[in-house]
Amino acid sequence: MSEKPRKMILIKDGIDLDIFDDKNMSDRVLMLNYPEGTVIEQLHKFYKLIGKECENVEIVHPKRLYTLTEKQYPVMMLVDEEYLYHKTAQINPIASYLYETDVHGHPINGNVLIVGMKKGLDGMEFCGINAEQAEELRERLITIRQHLE
Repeated sequence: MSEKPRKMILIKDGIDLDIFDDKNMSDRVLMLNYPEGTVIEQLHKFYKLIGKECENVEIVHPKRLYTLTEKQYPVMMLVDEEYLYHKTAQINPIASYLYETDVHGHPINGNVLIVGMKKGLDGMEFCGINAEQAEELRERLITIRQHLE
């Protein structure tokens, strides 16, 4: 029996949306298949998903993300390393909440990806998230967005 495809979550930026419109929120927090290929090929797919101006990703380990996963499985957030310089990137309310912007005042702009991580030969590596865990996390992220207003 073949293994189910691993997943990742794309959280789109933008604050001007109706958070109580289920269709709208489903379009803002997406569960996608984790890309196959070499690390370089995967990174280029990440860049495209994060934003048309993205050329480098930064790994962020937001504390609030780990309270959502209850440390049951390792995940990380990938953001555009230079998001503050890109005029098209809007504030990402969910990512900013996870990053504790309300505590320190520094928001996350642009789309972000939540991916899994695993121990590799050179330290931690990106990987996909189990489909059931990714769906559960996605639902929690949508609920958070609805409570941020």
